[in-house]
Amino acid sequence: MNKIVVSGNLTKDPERISWGKGKDKQEGVAFTIADNNGEDNVMFWDCLLTGKRADFIEKNFEKGSHITVVGRAGYRVSEDKKNTYVNPRIDFITDITF
Repeated sequence: MNKIVVSGNLTKDPERISWGKGKDKQEGVAFTIADNNGEDNVMFWDCLLTGKRADFIEKNFEKGSHITVVGRAGYRVSEDKKNTYVNPRIDFITDITF
């Protein structure tokens, strides 16, 4: 089982997003956590949360808020004309503390 715990501060206000079409359409809240591991190396984790917890995060958290999430780690690959980027992501959050 893939399980990760990330603790840090939100880099911006949580954002309501939707994806899919028709009966497959879903909604959630996206946010990014800056995780400073005690050194000069900061990791940025893109997170996606659905359901009632998403509503709670959207209403009660803002840029700079401290949060700890437990979830499944993954990654997203994006490209531009010169580079390919791999961004860490947590897309199935099972627990939240603040």
